[in-house]
Amino acid sequence: LSGGKWGYVDTQGRMVAKPAFDEAGGFSPYGPARVKINNAYGYTAGGGEPVIKPTFVDAGEFTGHGPARVKVDGKYGYIDAKGDLVIKPVYTDVGDFSACGLAPVRVDNGSSPALYGYIDTKGEMASQVVSGKGGDADAIFLIAEDASRDQAQIVLIPRNTMTEIEVFDYFGE
Repeated sequence: LSGGKWGYVDTQGRMVAKPAFDEAGGFSPYGPARVKINNAYGYTAGGGEPVIKPTFVDAGEFTGHGPARVKVDGKYGYIDAKGDLVIKPVYTDVGDFSACGLAPVRVDNGSSPALYGYIDTKGEMASQVVSGKGGDADAIFLIAEDASRDQAQIVLIPRNTMTEIEVFDYFGE
């Protein structure tokens, strides 16, 4: 961090990208790092130049569980590590893909209440009970919405346990 801008150093502490970013995400083996320049998000591979131009109002990081979320023209969709839209931006709000390969999505269809569901990495709507081998359920997802605070909580109950419960916020975190 220098002058309010972020840059990158390598594992030896050498500067590899001069501080030029308003925000700078971490690198991963799954895709380029998210950066913010002049109020727009894009991605860099480390040399300081964006490999995906900063054109997004909002963007997620590449986690290895699926494509990264991006906001395009007021709607969310998903891009691959090359910056190509792989899931069209049709959602009001979305979360990142989780380890089970699903991402929570919200669709406002002009009526109340909003529709919530999960999509897979191909953008196909998945049922609330995910089918696994032999017809067994991989997990059960429950959505609890508190409309008065415009919040939703997502509860994941894995198939292999009935004692451990993971709670995710609206964005899958």
